Amino acid sequence: MTDQKLRIGVIGIGWYAGDTLVPKLRETGRAEIVAIARRNPERLAQAQAELQIPVAYTDWREMLEKTELDAVVVSTPPNTHAEPTLAALERRLHVFVEKPIALAPADARRMEEAAAKAERTLMVGYNARGMGSWRTVKRLLSDRAIGTLRQVNISACMDLRFIWRAMALPEETQNVFASTAYFSDVFGRDNWRTQPDVVGGGMFGDVGSHIQDIALWLADGTPTQVVQMGHSTGSPSVLSAVAHLDNGVLLSLAFNDAVSGGETLRPFYSRGRMTFYGDRGQITTDWTKIMSTEAETIWLEQEGVRTQVEPTFESVHPATAFVPIVLDGAPNICPAHEAARAVTLTAAVYRSAAEGRIVSAGAE
Repeated sequence: MTDQKLRIGVIGIGWYAGDTLVPKLRETGRAEIVAIARRNPERLAQAQAELQIPVAYTDWREMLEKTELDAVVVSTPPNTHAEPTLAALERRLHVFVEKPIALAPADARRMEEAAAKAERTLMVGYNARGMGSWRTVKRLLSDRAIGTLRQVNISACMDLRFIWRAMALPEETQNVFASTAYFSDVFGRDNWRTQPDVVGGGMFGDVGSHIQDIALWLADGTPTQVVQMGHSTGSPSVLSAVAHLDNGVLLSLAFNDAVSGGETLRPFYSRGRMTFYGDRGQITTDWTKIMSTEAETIWLEQEGVRTQVEPTFESVHPATAFVPIVLDGAPNICPAHEAARAVTLTAAVYRSAAEGRIVSAGAE
């Protein structure tokens, strides 16, 4: 283990970056946030003061040019992930980029190739990758606890009406967000999450990206053929999709962001179940919080005998994991080539609905 501190610049210092990513990086004691960038000068100044950052820029390009960095965090809206990531890798900087890695499979491939060429870490911030429950399921599958995996079935619903109907959040929730001075209205009607071209289609491509990544990571496969029926873009997202993976696993997914959590609007209401079917049994996981979240229960059924499994791993936030990955050569818990699978699936799901047919995933 080295005593070196990782010098990090943050591109896109919004609520999540300031409230979660920066503190998680600092908690390691091995990372120093030396610069931040954000287009809005007023919000930038507020973030700089509140987080006590030495240098701030309204243009991330200037930050890369003028600041001595080892790594950058890219926490901008999804449609703007590719350009700063590629620019940072070209300067041989390590990159932590928020999910999804990109909106187009071609951009994801370019980013992956750039990281390989630069011989630098490119990690994607899928929270579930570090969660003890999902890591436990991964181990069970890797150990062939249910034999050969054949099928993955997912049902996920949530109440996201407050995003696309301009519904007011409960006062206590608004107070949480408002406690950060540079908070921007990430949940208002005019924010970027309501814009299909920014999030990659709708909530299925945004919040649903977490669910897709978990399934594809655990199944260890890449979509090859996809068919979808439902809404193609925008909100609400109500759809069912089936994907054939390159390892023979069949994945089916029902997603709906228009299920009421109650008229008092409990924010982040969610219900979900993911079941893995093998030739010797099955694993069933359930959650009741919006993704990404821990699997709250894990059931393992082997040859007809059903038992509940407790997580065997500690949870770690991706930003926390990023530091030893760069400094110590620890395994990358979410490398670009794996994160790109969700981009491939999202793009194919929307294209299948638009064209009304089964499509080859990855074809553009």
